[in-house]
Amino acid sequence: MAGFEDLAEKLVWYFAINGGMVEFHVGRALARLASKRFLHPLGVGLPRRGSWYKHLRYSYHKNLFEVYPLGKTRPTKNMSSANIPCIAIIGGGYAGMAAAATLAASNIPVTVFESAKQLGGRARGVWHKDTQLDNGQHILLGCYHHMLALIELVGGNLETDFQRLPLQLTLHNRFELKAPRLPAPLHLLFGFLNAKGLSYAARLRAARFMLRMRRIKFRLPHDISALELLHVNGQDDELLRLLWEPICISALNTPIRKASAQVLLNVLRDSLNGSRADSDMLLPRVDFSALFPDRAAEYVKSRGGRILVSS
Repeated sequence: MAGFEDLAEKLVWYFAINGGMVEFHVGRALARLASKRFLHPLGVGLPRRGSWYKHLRYSYHKNLFEVYPLGKTRPTKNMSSANIPCIAIIGGGYAGMAAAATLAASNIPVTVFESAKQLGGRARGVWHKDTQLDNGQHILLGCYHHMLALIELVGGNLETDFQRLPLQLTLHNRFELKAPRLPAPLHLLFGFLNAKGLSYAARLRAARFMLRMRRIKFRLPHDISALELLHVNGQDDELLRLLWEPICISALNTPIRKASAQVLLNVLRDSLNGSRADSDMLLPRVDFSALFPDRAAEYVKSRGGRILVSS
């Protein structure tokens, strides 16, 4: 059993969550199950229905999983080179490289497997007829504190990498919203009320929607589609087409009919309901691959990791 537990100690899963990482010791759990020491507080074996919270509390106290912030150094707990886990990360997009950089910051070597020929996933630089472009309509906002911290971690410089502008949405000369340099939330209120391309009634509906979401602290009792949420709250087709659809595509990279309403509210909460700087648009001066994935790859390799892409 000792040999099995030594091997199992290295079997670890890492999950990226909003603002942090969850480290789940799969092998440790299997070893304890095999040795009949994986006990639930209400009985022996797997948790009963409705008791997951108690099970997670028990698992935490038994060191089956740990939680720590992205970009922060993971506590090593006297970890020696003999029991450092072997980590594989599938996918070299922004999420995969964020996980890899976070682990590398704790001196844990990782191997990243990417099926494409370059890193970045749906947010990468591409060449088209000798012109450097980005492969999608992506924006970064001032509220993306963890992403910006990771860019700095791998060697980026926020002052030189970005041009910071007040929030501005322009759509084919038919719609324009500009947030003036006023303290929050006045910047957003003035931006909505002075938006061009929308009727005054539509601007009021958009402002009322934001105020209503603010009253419920941008939290829903259960998740629905972003389209359903907006329809229920009186956002008509004009507002959907000119305001909410562009925000959803650029911030979530997902059509409004498929996007999670709660995820959209998280973006609105962090960007439009925070400080004025949180709603600023950060326009990269370099392509999306060079901005983070490529730097993260060099950072990971400098700390003993490997990056494997398609040849």
